[in-house]
Amino acid sequence: MAKYLDENFDEHEQLPRDLKVYFEHKKNKNVNVYVFNNLKQSIPIRTGEKDWDLNGDYYRFRLAFHFSYMTHLKWSPVIRDIMGIKRRSERVFEKAIDGPRQLIIEEGICSYIFSESKKYDNFYNYSTIPDYILKTVLRFSNYTEIANLKSDIWELSILEGFKIWKQLANNKGGLISLDLDNAKIKYLEV
Repeated sequence: MAKYLDENFDEHEQLPRDLKVYFEHKKNKNVNVYVFNNLKQSIPIRTGEKDWDLNGDYYRFRLAFHFSYMTHLKWSPVIRDIMGIKRRSERVFEKAIDGPRQLIIEEGICSYIFSESKKYDNFYNYSTIPDYILKTVLRFSNYTEIANLKSDIWELSILEGFKIWKQLANNKGGLISLDLDNAKIKYLEV
């Protein structure tokens, strides 16, 4: 299991350890995403997510991958950005480690994996990820604060992310639950 990268920061700069996220699928195929805080209030974090693809490949649910990275790797500059939880108390973290370059790297990793997954039925019923994909992901992540993570934790994160993504796509949205302390992410029936 990956270690927390933000435990020495104040709570408002830490990734939430326990979280529920609702993906609302709209008739126009856009997706709105909400998180639920401790007061059970929903807070919109993304609206109008689209596939940006002519084939309608459900990439609009890609935040499932980022939430899986957050759960298993304890890392997601994308989620930090959209939830406004950058580590601003230390400038180097705010600008470099939680900054734009890291967002681009994470989105690049996500896009690459999603593109390659089409060759493997989106990893449906797969228990492993091809080595060449994991090696490429590790090369991408060399420039991040998780450069030392091994391929097995990435593999778990990717497979879990696709499992959640598939459930969101099949059900046209839904609720997911994240438990970072126990590295668990699951789709909840609504």
